[in-house]
Amino acid sequence: MLPGSSSLFGNGNKREISHDNDISHQSLNVNKRLRTDNLWDSKSSSEIDVVLEQMQQLMGKARMICAAKEQACEESSMNQQILLTELQRRDNMIDQLHKAKMDEQQKRQMEVYRLERELYVMANLLEGYRKALKETNRAFAEYRARCPQLDEPLYKDVTGSGGLVLSSMELEKQRLKLEEEERLNRMVVEKKIKDFEVWWDGKFEAHMESVHSLANKFLSVEKEIKLLKESFAKRRVQEPQESVQEIRESVQDTSESVQEIRESVQDTSESVQEIRESVQDTSESVQEIRESVQDTSESVQEIRESVQDTSESVQEIRESVQDTSESVQEIRESVQDTSESVQETPVSVQETPVSVQETQVSVQETPISAPNDV
Repeated sequence: MLPGSSSLFGNGNKREISHDNDISHQSLNVNKRLRTDNLWDSKSSSEIDVVLEQMQQLMGKARMICAAKEQACEESSMNQQILLTELQRRDNMIDQLHKAKMDEQQKRQMEVYRLERELYVMANLLEGYRKALKETNRAFAEYRARCPQLDEPLYKDVTGSGGLVLSSMELEKQRLKLEEEERLNRMVVEKKIKDFEVWWDGKFEAHMESVHSLANKFLSVEKEIKLLKESFAKRRVQEPQESVQEIRESVQDTSESVQEIRESVQDTSESVQEIRESVQDTSESVQEIRESVQDTSESVQEIRESVQDTSESVQEIRESVQDTSESVQEIRESVQDTSESVQETPVSVQETPVSVQETQVSVQETPISAPNDV
């Protein structure tokens, strides 16, 4: 290898061979070629081969360097294109940002104009309100001068406090307290209504028992009258004189029984009158309960049901008294039949029709008084 060829093979400590240096030295080597022609003749062919080989290597390396340079040039052109594209994109982005900024500034300016206009309108409106308020205050001052107000507190949440105003929490506590008081009052009224119902149930049961006992008495009296009729029919044929005495006694017993029935009917009428008064008191108490407890619809419904039951029981008592009057009417008819049978007896017993007539009169008075009481 020739000295100085280390730079041709990529020695890092030497400068690389460039084409510019080769071109600059070619003009200098032209004059030297005539002097070195004789040297080529003396050199051997082996040295020429080595030189040719070195030249080939240099040419290959030069091709590689040219290829690398071309590749670097292509890469640089590609990078330049990429940079141009990026620059164009950045320019477009800058234009868009500038346009957006201008639009935003325009919108902001329009918003400022709108707000300034609204502020102007609100200022005019506020000025109008101020003028109206001044006019209202002036008119109110004139009105107050004409009609002075008494020295009373404006707020009356707490009486005797001079106008103390309660908070929402205190108002809520008062509302809860009033609701609790109303609930307790409803409970007391419901308890009174229940006690009232229990008392009236007991009283109605007692009246019902008395009515049933009167009905049983009427049935027994009816049976006795039937027996008397049968005995009168039998004894009228067999023993007229004795039968007249027995008839007198039986008529007297009948008059006593009729008197008892009359007294029982009178007691029944008195009890019915008491029931009427109690029902009237019940209606008054129901009216008071209805006025005091307007919100308790269920309690009012129960009171209505109790009053309806009371009216039904009174209706039953009326029907029983009507049945009593009918039974008294039957007794009256039976006594009339008895009087007719007695009138057919001999004249020796003239006192008997008188007693029978008195019994008839007393019996005639009985059904008249009973319907009036009913």
